[in-house]
Amino acid sequence: MNLFVIINLLFVSTDTIIILISLKNIYVCDLFRIDMKTFILFFSFFIFNSLIRAQENKLEKRLHFTSIGISFSADNNERFLKAIDPAYQFVIDDRDQKEISRFGYSTGVTIDYTLGKLQFETGVLYASKGFNIKESDYVSGSPNPNPNDPIKQRRVHSFTYIDIPIRILYCIGRQNWKFIPGIGIIPGFMIKNQEKAFFTYTDGHELKVKGPMPNYKKTNLSFTLSLGFQKQLNDKFYFRAEPIFRYGMLKLTDKFIAEYLWNIGLNFGCYYRIK
Repeated sequence: MNLFVIINLLFVSTDTIIILISLKNIYVCDLFRIDMKTFILFFSFFIFNSLIRAQENKLEKRLHFTSIGISFSADNNERFLKAIDPAYQFVIDDRDQKEISRFGYSTGVTIDYTLGKLQFETGVLYASKGFNIKESDYVSGSPNPNPNDPIKQRRVHSFTYIDIPIRILYCIGRQNWKFIPGIGIIPGFMIKNQEKAFFTYTDGHELKVKGPMPNYKKTNLSFTLSLGFQKQLNDKFYFRAEPIFRYGMLKLTDKFIAEYLWNIGLNFGCYYRIK
């Protein structure tokens, strides 16, 4: 039995018509007389219904395709410290007072495969992460400080990764605007780590010293969660903006204090449908 939509067309004149319309068939019952006004209304509805169905079929065909895009994420980077031995909790408390967030970013090429309402994403990203140690008074290790020693110091810890995002996004909405929550993991491979130390002297000049930091692991695995929006620009291009959270699940070192990198950022992407 087909699903019927009952349309009652009541006119001021004595002409009254009840038209029963199904998805595939049209039945007219109790038809006394069809004037030109009724015919035009009936014909317009038929055309409108056909166009809607054609548009839905066209949309369904678009739900399976591959896209390539460029993404950029501006991130606020932090680190989380955990004492392996509770006796070192005082060290964490001290570092939490000194270490602050650092601006970072990730950018690269991503590939999306759309399958119905699901989008599967992967790619290759260049990511800059780390944290800062805020400026403090310079403390000499000598019992007799040199008057030529610096008076202030601050440090920057930076880590450069090649990240491989593996995410699943769910599209909510069928129009040009879509809401896209996402979840996934990001294997990361450290290609560079560096500490920059800045020393300020009494005459105002600043000395910069930099070098690699030893004993940091070269691989990481981050959990990622996002909530964003996607805008269809035309048949080929769409744009995405999403707040995104990433948390490193593997510790950076095997010392008595475990360090974990995490960040929260705003990710932008522009994608082109290639298939």
